[in-house]
Parts: sequence; structure tokens; C-alpha cells
Amino acid sequence: MLDRFKEIVNKYLITLSGTDYEEHTNAVGVREQRRIIEYYEPSAQQKKLTAELYKSWALFDEEYDYSMQVFQKLQQLTGGFYYNINKEVILLESNPKLDRACDIFEQLFAEEPARKLILWYYFEAERTIVYDGLVARFGTNMDIVIGPDSEALEQFYTDQ
Repeated sequence: MLDRFKEIVNKYLITLSGTDYEEHTNAVGVREQRRIIEYYEPSAQQKKLTAELYKSWALFDEEYDYSMQVFQKLQQLTGGFYYNINKEVILLESNPKLDRACDIFEQLFAEEPARKLILWYYFEAERTIVYDGLVARFGTNMDIVIGPDSEALEQFYTDQ
């Protein structure tokens, strides 16, 4: 089995050392980065809830049996909310991720006021939280389209 693994790796794996990568980018150029990766410091409440979740696999009397449930709950917490056992959205005291995103948007729109951005979300609650946060920060004088859905993409591409 190990020999088969080595055979597959030798046949299909491409590795680049630092020097190889530099030569490659010099030859073909560097692709324009089309996304921004930013980091933010979670709030004290987010840190506390995350620690509790890691420790007990439970949050507010709701226990989780599968690691995917824990990961989804962590994803909610990083978005500044969580769904309680009754599927109600509970907002956290602060949302540093949204605050950081709004800071970035402010910089981007200062550079290019007609700039378009696509924002993707995973949970339906995020759509509302992000929309409300953008309106609170920038007012209603800008078009805000949040996806993923075909209607949002159509609006984005057709300037509606």
C-alpha cells in the first residue's frame, strides 16, 4: 500500500521550492489578487463562548454530539451571533468581524467610490446582520447586494 501511495505521489504531485516558485512567477507573472484576507481580534464574549464550546461541547444547555455541530456553532459565534435551541438568532454584544469588514469597505470605497463588492454568507442570519451593519455604518445611500443567490449576482452584473 505504501508503494502504491508513493507511485501516485510521484506521478501526480507537483511541488515547488521557494526558488522554483520564484522562477515560475518570473516566467508567467503573478495573478492579480482578487480577494482580501484580513484578521480581527474576537471579542471577550466570543472568546469565552468559544472556550466553553471547546471544553464541554455544549452552549447554553444545548449539547452537541458531532464535531460538525461544534464547527457550525463556532462559525456562528465568529459572525457575532448564534442560533439558540429554538432556532432564534441571538446577537452577541459586539461583532468585531463586521466592524473590521466595515473598516475595509470604508477604505475601498474611499479609493474607488463606484467599486462593487460581493459578500457571501453561510447562515441566513448573517445576511441580515451584515446588511444592518452596513446601513448603520454607511447609511442607505449605497446599493447593498448580498449573496449567494442568482438574484444578487444578476443585480451585481447589471448595475441594478
